[in-house]
Amino acid sequence: MKDTYFDNVKVRLFTDCSNVNNYEEQKDLERNRVNYGCAISWAQVMRDFGHDVDLPVYDSDGFLRIAKIVIDGEVYVDFEATKKEIENQSKSE
Repeated sequence: MKDTYFDNVKVRLFTDCSNVNNYEEQKDLERNRVNYGCAISWAQVMRDFGHDVDLPVYDSDGFLRIAKIVIDGEVYVDFEATKKEIENQSKSE
């Protein structure tokens, strides 16, 4: 696979978005907000390169939670669908 700067930025975006949600689950407000700031910064860099980036976010009891990562109209990660799958697997075990 060709390793480009855009690919590296995308990995950083995915990591920071995942961290936002992990720290929401851990109820660590400072890290939740810091990682959100990093995620939206990487998203802006991608926009500056001409890509359409959408990070829908919502408030979860005072913490930020990113629902999914959409780049150029393609959903790369749907955190909410994944969370529901994990919850359903836990209930069935």
